[in-house]
Amino acid sequence: MKRQRSSTIHLAKALLTDWIAHVPKEVLVKKDRVNASAFDHIPDRQLWMLSSAVPTQGVDETNPVSPAGTVPLPYTFAASKSPALTGIRHSPNGHSSCYVPSTFGHYVEKVGNTTLKYFGIFNSNIYEDISLNQWLALTPDMVKASQHAIFIPGVQLTDFI
Repeated sequence: MKRQRSSTIHLAKALLTDWIAHVPKEVLVKKDRVNASAFDHIPDRQLWMLSSAVPTQGVDETNPVSPAGTVPLPYTFAASKSPALTGIRHSPNGHSSCYVPSTFGHYVEKVGNTTLKYFGIFNSNIYEDISLNQWLALTPDMVKASQHAIFIPGVQLTDFI
């Protein structure tokens, strides 16, 4: 029986594995530039109880620093021409553009020949955004491995960041 996948998943109580499992492989491959087979072993259900080793390093020792530095404001999405894909993300505090319910993971894919003009409108005075890349970057490698979300032979965890 083949499991149906949706481009959105409710993330209020979701895990990384569940979010990745609900994004079509074709989208993950475009965004992360890895082979589609890299996502063949993602669990098809939520893993609420995870067995894992106790961390040996503190958060300060393992906290990643972005090599890109600080993003300038206002930010212009440089990939507005085909082919382009926005980050896979969710906005925990408000419905995005009234199309995507609060806390549902989503992405926008540019598929046409004209320049994409995307204007996000939120019903909140506070903008919050969690991208899949950010979630992967800020989650310790040991936790990612214990969730089997990206336990992929021959692929480095940094390939997803």
